[in-house]
Amino acid sequence: MDSKLDKVCHICTNLGVMEEEFKNQYEMLKKNEEALRVSEERYRLAVEGANDALWDWDFTNNKFFISEKWKEKIPLEVLNPKLSIIGRWTRLIHPKDLNDTLNAFKEYLRGGSDYFFSEYRLKIKSGEYKWVLTRGKLLRDRDGKAIRMAGSLSDITDRKNYEEKIKQLAYYDRLTGLPNFHCSKEIIGEKINAYNGESRIVLFLVDLDNFRNINDTLGHKFGDKLLITVSEKIKKFINKKDILCKVGEDEFLIIKNMKGTKEEVEIFAKEILNHFQGPICIEEHEIYTTVSIGIDIYPNNGEDAFSLLRNVDTAMYAAKEKGRNTYEFFNTSIYKEILEKTKLEADLRRAIENDEFELYYQPQMNLKTEKIIGAEALIRWNHPTRGLVSPAYFIPLAESTGLIVSIGKWVIETVCNQYMEWKKKGYDEIVISVNVSSIQLQQKDFIFFIKETLEKYDMKPELLNIEITESTLMKSIDSVAEKLKSLKDLGVGVSLDDFGTGYSSLSYLKKLPIDTLKIDKSFVDDVKNGSVEEAITAEIIQLAHKMKIDVVAEGVEEEVQLQVLRVQNCDKIQGYVLSRPLPKEKVEIFLKKQH
Repeated sequence: MDSKLDKVCHICTNLGVMEEEFKNQYEMLKKNEEALRVSEERYRLAVEGANDALWDWDFTNNKFFISEKWKEKIPLEVLNPKLSIIGRWTRLIHPKDLNDTLNAFKEYLRGGSDYFFSEYRLKIKSGEYKWVLTRGKLLRDRDGKAIRMAGSLSDITDRKNYEEKIKQLAYYDRLTGLPNFHCSKEIIGEKINAYNGESRIVLFLVDLDNFRNINDTLGHKFGDKLLITVSEKIKKFINKKDILCKVGEDEFLIIKNMKGTKEEVEIFAKEILNHFQGPICIEEHEIYTTVSIGIDIYPNNGEDAFSLLRNVDTAMYAAKEKGRNTYEFFNTSIYKEILEKTKLEADLRRAIENDEFELYYQPQMNLKTEKIIGAEALIRWNHPTRGLVSPAYFIPLAESTGLIVSIGKWVIETVCNQYMEWKKKGYDEIVISVNVSSIQLQQKDFIFFIKETLEKYDMKPELLNIEITESTLMKSIDSVAEKLKSLKDLGVGVSLDDFGTGYSSLSYLKKLPIDTLKIDKSFVDDVKNGSVEEAITAEIIQLAHKMKIDVVAEGVEEEVQLQVLRVQNCDKIQGYVLSRPLPKEKVEIFLKKQH
């Protein structure tokens, strides 16, 4: 009896334990279910909240999943459902991008890369194309067969539009929209690579005669209108297969495929000259301007784009030397130009000894205080027989011959000496800016020379500002960055000139010790309410201020430009609205007014 009772008790005890275990398991199951629900909810929220689309493609069952946000945009369901997923998808890809995208996918399937990666335009339900970036990775079975692929899809339209704007700035002339010098080199290079001997590649460099005089007399704004009119005039003259570029301030390059006989080329050159015989009407003015044309023919002269452009430029200057309103072929006799430059080089070497250089100063005004707080030093060469020689002509020659080193030292020493003179008169807080080339910066004694000269003239380092351009940076960015840091250690200011005209200027700001950005005149020219230039300058100023960098707008010529820049909180300006570059005596007139 007792044994039966014991068995019953034992069974009851086991049932109790089992019931307790069951309860525990049940509770655990509920917790697991809740955890799974929370996990799935988090995943759903992550997918729906992400800007990127997540997708999954099951090859075996031909099933395709994409997160809801993008599923609503992509019209896969309106395409033929009998088509494969890849078949339907490719019908949405822009025709110009399809081959590259398919090739990238095939290359990935062959094992050419670890991940699939492609950028292309995809048609969405609205009918417009969006730039997308697709990333993906394959899952293979034990036999290596692809069975599944998953990845992400990102909308990169804004980035692509921004890159296109940057490319437009880097490769196209802001004023006319024509391909610029850099772009023309690529175009010529492509034509040379495709050359098959059936025709010749003929370059015509068309330069406006006396454009500088027109610009100085009627102003830069009028000069810009003239350049636009001239570009349209040439466009109407050439045929659709010809390519027109703007490769200089007033220089237009026509790239033309021709048989290349001298007679045929001369006929076309004469037609260009005749095309500019009549007046050009702009506003109330009738402008009469002739052109000088340089001509070079591939493969007769030059092996690459650089040599062809150099040759045609040399030929154009030879045409100017002949009296303008004419054309000149590049040939061996063009070496007269080289001899002329050799003579000019000899004159340049003697210019410092003969005291032929002088400095002009263009005042800079603080927009908040409306006081003159600085000036940019600009060199002028008074040649004994040639008269005033443009810096645009002799500075490149000085750089190519190395004379820029001695000329640069003369400029810095003259600036420091000028500071000492102004200091005696009570003008001791004027910051003077000096343009410095990459060749000067690369000199081993450059920093020592700056330090020694500042001490010699008892000039505060913070009152000297060194201006460099992006092209100077690009020639040797690492060594230049090191020199700039050394200048900063001395207390000398550093400005980045012509900001915005290069392709990657923004990336330098984090790496280099820049105190000031100088917004290029090309942006300031068209600054007005609602313009693209206004938006760009506003962004530049805002970005600079966030990085504690001052901003100087150069080339300010009109009151409306000044007002817009003031509203945008630009720090300083320089330009004709304030003053043109002046000799040192006239600068003092400005300084006296505020003392």
